[in-house]
Amino acid sequence: MERLTDLRFLSIDFLNTFLLTYRLYTDAYTVMETLIRVYKSSPHTSLDHTTEIDLTATHKTDEHQK
Repeated sequence: MERLTDLRFLSIDFLNTFLLTYRLYTDAYTVMETLIRVYKSSPHTSLDHTTEIDLTATHKTDEHQK
């Protein structure tokens, strides 16, 4: 899973192969939980992990501007 998020190994072929085959050995929930854990442990992560992003406010602002 770490290879999916490592830019040194960025490969669209690897990503496509993984997305097509991961269901053979795991489930979507496990994949997401692992990706979140890898993201949170990344030294490049600058977001506060306890903060949820509220997209409804952005959506309402976009609708108002139209």
